[in-house]
Amino acid sequence: MAFNLFKTVFMNKRRLQILLILSFLCCTVPSFARPADSLRVYLSNYSFPAAEMKGALCRILGDNVDQYTPLLTGANADLFKLKKSELFLSRRGRKYFKKFSRVDISLSFSSENKRVMERTFTLLKGNFAANKVVAHRGAWKNTALPQNSIASLQAAIKLGCAGSEFDIQLTTDTVLVINHDPTYQGMGIEHSNYTDLLKFPLPNGEPLPTFENYLKAGITQQNTRLFAEIKPSVIDKAHVLELTRRVVEEVWRKKAQAWVIYISFDYDALKEVLRLDPSAVTMYLNGDKSPDELKKDGIQGLDYHYNVYHKQQQWISEAHAAGMEVNVWTVDTVPEMEYFLAQKVGYITTNEPENLFALLPKPK
Repeated sequence: MAFNLFKTVFMNKRRLQILLILSFLCCTVPSFARPADSLRVYLSNYSFPAAEMKGALCRILGDNVDQYTPLLTGANADLFKLKKSELFLSRRGRKYFKKFSRVDISLSFSSENKRVMERTFTLLKGNFAANKVVAHRGAWKNTALPQNSIASLQAAIKLGCAGSEFDIQLTTDTVLVINHDPTYQGMGIEHSNYTDLLKFPLPNGEPLPTFENYLKAGITQQNTRLFAEIKPSVIDKAHVLELTRRVVEEVWRKKAQAWVIYISFDYDALKEVLRLDPSAVTMYLNGDKSPDELKKDGIQGLDYHYNVYHKQQQWISEAHAAGMEVNVWTVDTVPEMEYFLAQKVGYITTNEPENLFALLPKPK
């Protein structure tokens, strides 16, 4: 009986120790959705014009970031100089960027001589293409490639498009996949596992792309930006917000902030993007909000169907006056292309990028 009592006490003590350890791990494992648990840090911008190599490249921003001491770390630390929260190139850094156009920069942050966290970002020299052409779901129509395939993205890059648009959905096993419709081969994406979707390749033989692989392909170049559409959910609002968090997390994991522009019909999704990454570029698709409404919520651009602009013609000039970006979709006829070029919109999303290129001035 004494042995049984000892055994019971020992086992209960052991269970308590395990619970305490698990509780500690749950509290200390960093969560992207709760960046304030350590320190949320981001850059004001992730690319800089080649002509600005002697000035400040960007600013370090974040939650109470001025209460921490930043330090350049890693193999590329000597390429930069820190002056308070501003980042400059060193003499060696200017030499480096005469030959190369991208670099990873690591920053650590400490308080009371204790390192709080470290972040690594990719910084690009030079601008992306400025030709206004955004290939809708990639360049697929005149290339006989599947929409939203990695091959159609690569075709848009080869064409020299300023951007390539694509659609992101979330499976039940939390895989981010690229597909426009909420169903794929008759299966609801939000109710299916990725392994089941993989049984049906795209017409060119590609597996249904994951967002991870799509990003990998997209960030190998510095000409075409990635217009990532966060799709509304057929389940509920919580699902689209979970999709949004995972999309932003993947962008940060791949250090792809410089490439990605977030677009969505779901306004709350864009607000969630900005909560997680206040320097992210966001554009709203639904066409039911004025430039003033968008600007008040920090949304940087309008990305509306062309019929919206025909009904609300003043919105283009109002957005320009407010310093906002203007995009229009999906413009496939030459007269509409000519009209919006005359309106000096920033981007024109089209299924016919080749036809739009034919209307643009030839690069010098």
